[in-house]
Amino acid sequence: MADTSGALGFHLPMFLCNVATTHLNDNLYASMGNFHIPVPDSEHGDQWVRAIANSTRFIDGVQFGGAGGVTCVDVT
Repeated sequence: MADTSGALGFHLPMFLCNVATTHLNDNLYASMGNFHIPVPDSEHGDQWVRAIANSTRFIDGVQFGGAGGVTCVDVT
């Protein structure tokens, strides 16, 4: 997300994982997946689950695993 400050109310990155992209027609694609959303506390996380059901909220950090190993993102 380019403007996380406007979308989240604070400036932290939002990640889209387990992405599947479908080509709908010329120059039109749809990407689907699970959003990983950093939140300052669990109260904000509870609000986000109502807005984006296919999301995971985290407070301090998150780990992503792949063929190249594990990547840790720390947002504290």
